[in-house]
Amino acid sequence: MPGLRNSDDRTFVLSIRHLTSSVANPIFLLISNGALIAQIGFVVLAGSLQQFDKVVLGSIASIFYVATLLITFLGNLPLNKAIISAELPESGSQWNELRVRFESRWTLLNHLRTLTCIL
Repeated sequence: MPGLRNSDDRTFVLSIRHLTSSVANPIFLLISNGALIAQIGFVVLAGSLQQFDKVVLGSIASIFYVATLLITFLGNLPLNKAIISAELPESGSQWNELRVRFESRWTLLNHLRTLTCIL
């Protein structure tokens, strides 16, 4: 997003449409859900080895990662789908309206999910 921040509205919208279309695929789902499965596996393994401090930390990490996925699937992805399916504007002000509806909310959600993922 920092690289697109200074672009004009039309370039921004078209770039986001191309970018989000290219990442909406089964590999994205495998990686994002695979990380959660790995975390759950870690918690189960730590529990079976009676390393309860690791169970607690792993559980907390899993909760934050679930929050990351929820933000992604309930927030960012619907915004991505909306901008992909939106009718392409005919005027400059319509490009700006489409950008404004997407950019600020998507960026806020992305910062939030980055924070939950780090935690």
